[in-house]
Amino acid sequence: FDVDGRTSAKARYLELREAEVRYRTLVEQIPAITYTLVPDSSAAEGYRGVYVSPQVNELLGYTPEEWLTDSGFWRDHVHPGDADRAWQEWVRARDSGSPYQSEYRMLHRDGHVVWVSERAVILKDSAGRPWAVQGVMVDITERKRVEEELERAWQREREAAAHLRDLDDMKNLLLHAVAHDLRGPIATVLGSAMVLENSLIDLDEDKRDLIRGVGAGARKLNRLVNDLLDLERLERGLVEPD
Repeated sequence: FDVDGRTSAKARYLELREAEVRYRTLVEQIPAITYTLVPDSSAAEGYRGVYVSPQVNELLGYTPEEWLTDSGFWRDHVHPGDADRAWQEWVRARDSGSPYQSEYRMLHRDGHVVWVSERAVILKDSAGRPWAVQGVMVDITERKRVEEELERAWQREREAAAHLRDLDDMKNLLLHAVAHDLRGPIATVLGSAMVLENSLIDLDEDKRDLIRGVGAGARKLNRLVNDLLDLERLERGLVEPD
Protein backbone atom coordinates (compact mmCIF):
# COMPACT_ATOMS: atom_id res chain seq x y z
CA PHE A 1 0.00 0.00 0.00
CA ASP A 2 1.04 3.54 -0.49
CA VAL A 3 0.86 6.05 2.29
CA ASP A 4 -2.73 6.95 1.49
CA GLY A 5 -3.67 3.26 1.40
CA ARG A 6 -2.05 2.58 4.76
CA THR A 7 -3.80 5.58 6.21
CA SER A 8 -7.13 4.36 4.82
CA ALA A 9 -6.64 0.83 6.24
CA LYS A 10 -5.72 2.23 9.61
CA ALA A 11 -8.79 4.47 9.55
CA ARG A 12 -11.04 1.49 8.82
CA TYR A 13 -9.44 -0.44 11.64
CA LEU A 14 -10.02 2.43 14.05
CA GLU A 15 -13.63 2.68 12.90
CA LEU A 16 -14.15 -1.03 13.60
CA ARG A 17 -12.54 -0.69 17.02
CA GLU A 18 -14.75 2.27 17.82
CA ALA A 19 -17.83 0.36 16.70
CA GLU A 20 -16.83 -2.58 18.92
CA VAL A 21 -16.37 -0.28 21.91
CA ARG A 22 -19.78 1.29 21.32
CA TYR A 23 -21.35 -2.18 21.02
CA ARG A 24 -19.77 -3.41 24.25
CA THR A 25 -20.74 -0.21 26.05
CA LEU A 26 -24.34 -0.68 24.94
CA VAL A 27 -24.80 -4.39 25.70
CA GLU A 28 -22.96 -4.22 29.00
CA GLN A 29 -25.37 -1.57 30.32
CA ILE A 30 -28.64 -3.41 29.67
CA PRO A 31 -30.03 -5.69 32.44
CA ALA A 32 -29.48 -8.91 30.48
CA ILE A 33 -26.77 -11.34 29.41
CA THR A 34 -25.72 -10.86 25.79
CA TYR A 35 -23.63 -13.52 24.08
CA THR A 36 -22.13 -14.44 20.72
CA LEU A 37 -21.40 -17.99 19.54
CA VAL A 38 -19.60 -19.25 16.46
CA PRO A 39 -19.81 -22.72 14.88
CA ASP A 40 -17.28 -25.20 16.27
CA SER A 41 -17.62 -28.92 15.59
CA SER A 42 -15.33 -29.73 18.52
CA ALA A 43 -17.58 -27.97 21.04
CA ALA A 44 -20.08 -30.03 23.06
CA GLU A 45 -23.03 -28.04 21.73
CA GLY A 46 -21.73 -27.46 18.19
CA TYR A 47 -21.01 -23.80 18.92
CA ARG A 48 -18.28 -22.07 20.86
CA GLY A 49 -18.77 -18.90 22.88
CA VAL A 50 -16.64 -15.95 21.85
CA TYR A 51 -18.34 -13.27 23.92
CA VAL A 52 -20.51 -13.19 27.05
CA SER A 53 -21.39 -9.90 28.71
CA PRO A 54 -20.39 -9.40 32.36
CA GLN A 55 -24.03 -9.48 33.52
CA VAL A 56 -23.58 -13.26 33.78
CA ASN A 57 -21.79 -12.62 37.05
CA GLU A 58 -24.80 -10.84 38.55
CA LEU A 59 -27.35 -13.28 37.13
CA LEU A 60 -25.63 -16.61 37.76
CA GLY A 61 -22.61 -15.83 39.93
CA TYR A 62 -20.05 -16.89 37.29
CA THR A 63 -17.54 -14.83 35.33
CA PRO A 64 -17.60 -14.52 31.54
CA GLU A 65 -14.27 -16.36 31.47
CA GLU A 66 -15.77 -19.37 33.28
CA TRP A 67 -18.55 -19.53 30.69
CA LEU A 68 -16.28 -19.11 27.67
CA THR A 69 -13.68 -21.64 28.76
CA ASP A 70 -16.25 -24.39 29.41
CA SER A 71 -17.89 -25.53 26.16
CA GLY A 72 -20.64 -27.34 28.10
CA PHE A 73 -21.33 -24.51 30.54
CA TRP A 74 -24.89 -23.80 29.37
CA ARG A 75 -26.05 -27.41 29.42
CA ASP A 76 -24.42 -28.04 32.81
CA HIS A 77 -26.13 -25.07 34.44
CA VAL A 78 -29.67 -25.48 33.14
CA HIS A 79 -32.03 -26.93 35.74
CA PRO A 80 -32.28 -30.73 35.26
CA GLY A 81 -36.05 -30.44 35.00
CA ASP A 82 -35.79 -28.09 32.00
CA ALA A 83 -32.53 -29.20 30.33
CA ASP A 84 -33.96 -31.68 27.79
CA ARG A 85 -36.86 -29.42 26.79
CA ALA A 86 -34.70 -26.31 26.37
CA TRP A 87 -32.11 -28.30 24.41
CA GLN A 88 -34.71 -29.76 22.03
CA GLU A 89 -36.14 -26.28 21.44
CA TRP A 90 -32.64 -25.07 20.55
CA VAL A 91 -32.05 -28.05 18.22
CA ARG A 92 -35.32 -27.38 16.37
CA ALA A 93 -34.43 -23.69 15.96
CA ARG A 94 -30.86 -24.49 14.90
CA ASP A 95 -31.91 -27.10 12.32
CA SER A 96 -34.69 -24.95 10.86
CA GLY A 97 -32.74 -21.69 11.03
CA SER A 98 -35.63 -20.00 12.81
CA PRO A 99 -35.21 -17.68 15.82
CA TYR A 100 -34.77 -19.45 19.14
CA GLN A 101 -36.86 -18.54 22.15
CA SER A 102 -37.40 -20.35 25.40
CA GLU A 103 -38.06 -19.87 29.10
CA TYR A 104 -36.36 -22.19 31.56
CA ARG A 105 -34.60 -22.39 34.92
CA MET A 106 -30.87 -22.09 35.51
CA LEU A 107 -28.86 -22.74 38.64
CA HIS A 108 -26.94 -19.92 40.33
CA ARG A 109 -23.52 -20.66 41.75
CA ASP A 110 -25.00 -20.67 45.26
CA GLY A 111 -27.67 -23.18 44.21
CA HIS A 112 -30.79 -21.04 43.98
CA VAL A 113 -32.97 -21.16 40.86
CA VAL A 114 -33.02 -18.32 38.32
CA TRP A 115 -35.71 -18.19 35.64
CA VAL A 116 -34.46 -16.81 32.31
CA SER A 117 -36.08 -15.89 29.02
CA GLU A 118 -33.65 -16.53 26.17
CA ARG A 119 -33.89 -15.20 22.61
CA ALA A 120 -31.34 -15.87 19.87
CA VAL A 121 -30.94 -15.60 16.10
CA ILE A 122 -28.62 -17.52 13.81
CA LEU A 123 -26.68 -15.20 11.50
CA LYS A 124 -25.81 -16.55 8.06
CA ASP A 125 -23.36 -15.48 5.35
CA SER A 126 -24.22 -14.81 1.71
CA ALA A 127 -24.02 -18.55 0.97
CA GLY A 128 -26.57 -19.34 3.68
CA ARG A 129 -24.04 -20.89 6.05
CA PRO A 130 -24.33 -20.09 9.80
CA TRP A 131 -21.41 -18.00 10.96
CA ALA A 132 -22.61 -16.77 14.37
CA VAL A 133 -25.40 -16.90 16.93
CA GLN A 134 -26.39 -13.69 18.68
CA GLY A 135 -28.52 -14.07 21.79
CA VAL A 136 -29.76 -12.46 24.95
CA MET A 137 -30.89 -13.89 28.31
CA VAL A 138 -33.19 -11.90 30.62
CA ASP A 139 -33.91 -12.64 34.28
CA ILE A 140 -37.67 -13.30 34.65
CA THR A 141 -37.56 -14.84 38.13
CA GLU A 142 -39.79 -12.15 39.66
CA ARG A 143 -42.33 -12.46 36.86
CA LYS A 144 -42.47 -16.24 37.34
CA ARG A 145 -42.90 -15.78 41.09
CA VAL A 146 -45.88 -13.49 40.53
CA GLU A 147 -47.36 -15.90 37.97
CA GLU A 148 -47.03 -18.79 40.41
CA GLU A 149 -48.69 -16.77 43.18
CA LEU A 150 -51.54 -15.83 40.84
CA GLU A 151 -51.93 -19.47 39.80
CA ARG A 152 -52.08 -20.55 43.46
CA ALA A 153 -54.64 -17.82 44.20
CA TRP A 154 -56.70 -18.89 41.18
CA GLN A 155 -56.49 -22.53 42.31
CA ARG A 156 -57.73 -21.53 45.77
CA GLU A 157 -60.55 -19.58 44.12
CA ARG A 158 -61.54 -22.62 42.03
CA GLU A 159 -61.47 -24.86 45.11
CA ALA A 160 -63.57 -22.37 47.08
CA ALA A 161 -66.07 -22.11 44.22
CA ALA A 162 -66.28 -25.91 43.98
CA HIS A 163 -66.83 -26.09 47.76
CA LEU A 164 -69.62 -23.50 47.53
CA ARG A 165 -71.25 -25.47 44.70
CA ASP A 166 -71.08 -28.63 46.83
CA LEU A 167 -72.68 -26.77 49.74
CA ASP A 168 -75.38 -25.39 47.46
CA ASP A 169 -76.11 -28.86 46.08
CA MET A 170 -76.32 -30.19 49.64
CA LYS A 171 -78.65 -27.35 50.60
CA ASN A 172 -80.91 -28.08 47.66
CA LEU A 173 -80.94 -31.79 48.49
CA LEU A 174 -81.84 -31.10 52.12
CA LEU A 175 -84.45 -28.55 51.08
CA HIS A 176 -86.06 -31.03 48.71
CA ALA A 177 -86.02 -33.80 51.30
CA VAL A 178 -87.36 -31.65 54.16
CA ALA A 179 -90.08 -30.11 52.04
CA HIS A 180 -91.31 -33.48 50.83
CA ASP A 181 -91.13 -34.96 54.33
CA LEU A 182 -93.22 -32.09 55.69
CA ARG A 183 -96.00 -32.50 53.16
CA GLY A 184 -97.26 -35.73 54.71
CA PRO A 185 -97.72 -34.49 58.30
CA ILE A 186 -99.10 -31.16 57.08
CA ALA A 187 -101.64 -32.94 54.88
CA THR A 188 -102.73 -35.03 57.88
CA VAL A 189 -103.14 -31.96 60.11
CA LEU A 190 -104.92 -30.02 57.36
CA GLY A 191 -107.28 -32.90 56.59
CA SER A 192 -108.14 -33.39 60.26
CA ALA A 193 -108.70 -29.66 60.69
CA MET A 194 -111.07 -29.57 57.70
CA VAL A 195 -113.10 -32.50 59.12
CA LEU A 196 -113.35 -30.75 62.47
CA GLU A 197 -114.29 -27.44 60.80
CA ASN A 198 -117.23 -29.20 59.13
CA SER A 199 -118.55 -30.31 62.54
CA LEU A 200 -118.27 -27.00 64.40
CA ILE A 201 -122.05 -26.84 64.99
CA ASP A 202 -121.79 -29.11 68.03
CA LEU A 203 -118.87 -27.22 69.65
CA ASP A 204 -118.72 -24.08 71.75
CA GLU A 205 -117.12 -20.87 70.41
CA ASP A 206 -113.69 -21.33 72.07
CA LYS A 207 -113.25 -24.79 70.56
CA ARG A 208 -114.40 -23.47 67.20
CA ASP A 209 -111.70 -20.77 67.32
CA LEU A 210 -109.04 -23.33 68.18
CA ILE A 211 -110.06 -25.59 65.30
CA ARG A 212 -110.14 -22.65 62.87
CA GLY A 213 -106.66 -21.65 64.08
CA VAL A 214 -105.34 -25.16 63.48
CA GLY A 215 -106.81 -25.16 59.98
CA ALA A 216 -105.42 -21.70 59.14
CA GLY A 217 -101.97 -22.66 60.42
CA ALA A 218 -101.99 -25.91 58.44
CA ARG A 219 -102.96 -24.06 55.25
CA LYS A 220 -100.18 -21.51 55.80
CA LEU A 221 -97.61 -24.28 56.37
CA ASN A 222 -98.81 -26.02 53.20
CA ARG A 223 -98.33 -22.82 51.18
CA LEU A 224 -94.81 -22.32 52.61
CA VAL A 225 -93.81 -25.89 51.77
CA ASN A 226 -95.17 -25.49 48.23
CA ASP A 227 -93.17 -22.24 47.91
CA LEU A 228 -90.00 -24.05 49.04
CA LEU A 229 -90.58 -26.78 46.48
CA ASP A 230 -91.16 -24.17 43.77
CA LEU A 231 -87.87 -22.46 44.64
CA GLU A 232 -86.07 -25.81 44.49
CA ARG A 233 -87.59 -26.53 41.07
CA LEU A 234 -86.62 -23.04 39.88
CA GLU A 235 -83.00 -23.57 40.92
CA ARG A 236 -82.92 -26.92 39.12
CA GLY A 237 -84.36 -25.32 35.97
CA LEU A 238 -87.49 -27.51 35.98
CA VAL A 239 -89.84 -24.50 35.91
CA GLU A 240 -89.56 -20.85 34.91
CA PRO A 241 -91.18 -17.87 36.65
CA ASP A 242 -94.16 -16.31 34.90
